[in-house]
Amino acid sequence: MVRNIGDADAVFAKGEKIQEADYYVPLLAHAAMEPLVALAEFKDGKATIWAPTQNPQAVQDIVSKELGIAKEDVICHVTLLVGDLGASRSRLRC
Repeated sequence: MVRNIGDADAVFAKGEKIQEADYYVPLLAHAAMEPLVALAEFKDGKATIWAPTQNPQAVQDIVSKELGIAKEDVICHVTLLVGDLGASRSRLRC
């Protein structure tokens, strides 16, 4: 069950009109239009990252925690990106 709204038993008990429908769509691949890749350089205790991310602040937080450095020492350059376009996946690939 993905979504459940209302009380079906109460509606059945009232004898009200009930409509049912099933909808099917084919499986579609969520293919990004930009490359799913990141490049990082760690030098002199600082990290510089280039990534097609919609959340550079999360990149900064995660990389700083993983490397044990200050957030100010992490720079994330956002490369050209198209957008999520409804794909249900994380855009962070660092």
